[in-house]
Amino acid sequence: MNTLTALWIRGILRFLRNRAAMISALFIPGIFLVCFYSVFSDATAIFGIEYATFLYPAAMMQVIVFASGGSALDVALDRENGIHSRLATMAVSPIQIVTGRLLTDVTRVTISGGVSTVIAVLLGARIDEGAWRIVAVSAVFLLLTLTFCAGFCGLSLLGRKPTSTALLIQALVMPFILFSTAFIPAEAMSSTVRPIITHMPLSPILDTVRALMTGAELDRGTTIEAGVWLIILTAVAVVGFSAAFSREHK
Repeated sequence: MNTLTALWIRGILRFLRNRAAMISALFIPGIFLVCFYSVFSDATAIFGIEYATFLYPAAMMQVIVFASGGSALDVALDRENGIHSRLATMAVSPIQIVTGRLLTDVTRVTISGGVSTVIAVLLGARIDEGAWRIVAVSAVFLLLTLTFCAGFCGLSLLGRKPTSTALLIQALVMPFILFSTAFIPAEAMSSTVRPIITHMPLSPILDTVRALMTGAELDRGTTIEAGVWLIILTAVAVVGFSAAFSREHK
């Protein structure tokens, strides 16, 4: 077994043995999905929106945020418990450790996202015909997973108290998600905040995912904006996480 595989398996086993993490991954996002659908589905019907399909990308964002918070806590605890110091004395490169961490996070999001996907389908969410649409939507969620997980982990390592920093980051990110088109369409918002919210990083990304799912024509400007945000955020997060971890190995 090579080093990368060992780190990946360690992360998965750690996740499976953590009862709180398992509950958070398997049940909490689904509960939020059902709650939001129950409250807003009738209200959004006047806009001709199938809310289960509209809500699905937001549900996946919650899956990703919960996974990112758990990942940051794992990294913070490893640092505080001296695991990083031990690894620094071994023939394990920081890139291997970062890659193993992100592979674990992608696996967790796949498991948790699978549960939320089943719930969303039961509520009525659908994706238009075409395997390429599924691939494209999955690719967007993969990049968002790398962005948030790497970003959370990197920022937690920069804090003087990594565990406290990890908890704080997750709390601060939730308003960022709410201040977007994650749960409510732009046309339902007041004209005062609509121009701001529609150009928040998550809004064009999630709106592009919805267009892919429903088979609607992709808006060129929105799609380009979404692509630019995804590339920039993913690159900054992954490079930042790698740099923060490498700094500890010096």
